[in-house]
Amino acid sequence: MKPIDPRLTAAALLVLTAVNLLLAGLDVHSALRLYLSVAFVVLAPGWAMTARLRIGTPALAWITAIAAGLSLTLLVAQVMVSTHWWHPTAAFLVLSALTFLALLAHLIRPPAETRVA
Repeated sequence: MKPIDPRLTAAALLVLTAVNLLLAGLDVHSALRLYLSVAFVVLAPGWAMTARLRIGTPALAWITAIAAGLSLTLLVAQVMVSTHWWHPTAAFLVLSALTFLALLAHLIRPPAETRVA
């Protein structure tokens, strides 16, 4: 089985991130936003952080990405609680924007092993 191109994964997560940015920015309240937000938090930030690591198997790479994304989100929430600055929508928008930029970087500059000289 051929491994999935990381740029394809980055593009799919970029679309998910853009939709989340749009829904959060427009303050849409629906079950769809809940499901997409959970999918975003679980997958996108962690994958954007760990995709360039040379992790041996896809399963280990994805579990590392999920753990990193959830840890980052929990860290942001803990900082908001500790500083008494509880603005989850603003924090979500910032996290989404930073993730969007990181995923865009994955599309613009692919990993070294897939670059053509």
